[in-house]
Amino acid sequence: MSRLRFALVALLALTVSACDSSEPDDLSDVVLYVGNAGNFSDNNGSLTRYALETGTTTQDAVPNLGGLVQNLTRVGGELFVLLNFDDSFSTGRGRIDVIGGAGQRLRQIDMRTPRGLGGAGAAGYVSNLYADTVTPVDLVAGTVGTPILVGARPEGVVEAAGRVYVGNANFGSGTTVSVIQNGAVTETLADVCAGPRTLLADREQEVWVICTGQSDFSTGTVTAAGQVVVLDGATGAVRQRVTFEGETLGSFTQGQDGFVTDDGRQVFVVADGAVLRFDTRSNTLTARIETPGAPIGAVAYSAVDGRLYVARADAGNPYAADGAVTIHDLTGAKVGRFAAGIAPSALAFVTLDRAQS
Repeated sequence: MSRLRFALVALLALTVSACDSSEPDDLSDVVLYVGNAGNFSDNNGSLTRYALETGTTTQDAVPNLGGLVQNLTRVGGELFVLLNFDDSFSTGRGRIDVIGGAGQRLRQIDMRTPRGLGGAGAAGYVSNLYADTVTPVDLVAGTVGTPILVGARPEGVVEAAGRVYVGNANFGSGTTVSVIQNGAVTETLADVCAGPRTLLADREQEVWVICTGQSDFSTGTVTAAGQVVVLDGATGAVRQRVTFEGETLGSFTQGQDGFVTDDGRQVFVVADGAVLRFDTRSNTLTARIETPGAPIGAVAYSAVDGRLYVARADAGNPYAADGAVTIHDLTGAKVGRFAAGIAPSALAFVTLDRAQS
């Protein structure tokens, strides 16, 4: 798609007022958690907590978190923090910390090497990055089931239409998506795309697969273009495919490549120096929001304040120096910023109970 067309659809998008009716309408109820991956050899991942109403920032919001933050997933009013360690590849050990909205650690779940978490209600499924498996987990009781063998280096997990979809990214060289039903893989979707890393579900129970694509490490030449592929959640059939020729997608590290709004109406995707905005009702790209600056680790959108939050690594020393989150309106204009930890690469909003706030 040409830059001219991107500009035209961006102008059209600005005429639409965003309002997620399923989200709270009071800023005092909402906090944003930032998952800072940390430096690989130091196990110094951390969480930053940002209050939308006051702009108050709390670093190390959960003291002594440790490990390497792989992802954040909100389930109800709780935050699930997926952690690996510098020796996880050899030991096969990881952990999930469950955090209350106000930052209190509620419980811990021993897990293999967690990377993605999806499911419905209390029934969760966790992808184990270095074990090529997905583990069923009771998110309330914290009990885990027997791991299910899927494809190589699985990452994104999402439930749609009673089926669990798993992206077998294999660090960019994978092309398949596994389908789990009743505790077993019932289907493997072949040749979905290059690097199916982040999976999201919309209001129509479609599965959005954000595919990183591939590039040559030494030259930077794109060898497989990034794509956004929309699947029918009930059947796995491809409903839409948007290809970004000559471009890869996703965060600068193994971060959070995309975000779906609470009402399931919009999907935002990380691109090179930009955020792509999709309408899930038409499954079309509506804007390319330019957000130049330091490398992007994650993106999230809050309909409460109409703001786009973009996690960024330190431009000069991304894996050892503290990063930040920049705040933008939907034109891409920067309207704010707050400090974060090392390699911020996951974002999640949590709505507080009045007692917590």
